[in-house]
Amino acid sequence: MLFSPALTLASISWSDTITLVWQSLGVFSYLFIALLLAIVAFLVQGWLLLGRNWCPFNFDHGLDAATLASLRQLANQGLTDAEINRQLFSGQTSPDRNLFFAYLASFSRRNREQPLPPSLVHATEALYQIGRISNASGTARFLSCVLPALGLLGTLIGMFNAFFGTDFSKGEQLSATMANLMQCFALALFTTIAAVLLKVAVDLFNHFTLEVYIARMRGQLARLRTVMFDLIHEAEYAKPAPEPAAPAPVTPEA
Repeated sequence: MLFSPALTLASISWSDTITLVWQSLGVFSYLFIALLLAIVAFLVQGWLLLGRNWCPFNFDHGLDAATLASLRQLANQGLTDAEINRQLFSGQTSPDRNLFFAYLASFSRRNREQPLPPSLVHATEALYQIGRISNASGTARFLSCVLPALGLLGTLIGMFNAFFGTDFSKGEQLSATMANLMQCFALALFTTIAAVLLKVAVDLFNHFTLEVYIARMRGQLARLRTVMFDLIHEAEYAKPAPEPAAPAPVTPEA
């Protein structure tokens, strides 16, 4: 039957599967567990960094008048850190750890008589913080790629042990021996199946919970920089043009 392998796998108990997977991996079983723990650790680290660096602005629906007025004041006159926290971050407990707050605070403290420094133009520090989150996501994705290789290694070790650990000399028990051998093969192959399923699960979780939000955060930072530059240029063009100097009086020749 076409679906008989699936039915066979479905009939295998989880306890037997976990036991044989652990035995098939041998010395690599602890490395498999260490990889899973490392993946979880990097995903948690990425989520903690994301939660700390939330964006207070909803650019999808546009900035409201009060927020735009606060940003205009920050760009042209400057605001203290406490005022930025109160007006734009709703009194967050520790806003100094937020990359958007740090960027706006640096923008407010700049010398408005001089051109924008490169660190503000390119948002160097903010992009570095986003890079830390991206590194956590990339490391988890890299470690997940090792899982199928370890699963395949466990399958090969299990099949090797099944071949060389089965006694084929007893003819009267050959039928039972072959049945046991086939079950060992199925369970050994399940190590690769389990590893591939774990990789798919990790990649999907990593993409839809970290990478999507990291890309969104980069877009929010780029949008915030655009808004701040627009407000600066808006103030520059709003300044009245200087009046032309009066011509110097002509002195008559003697």
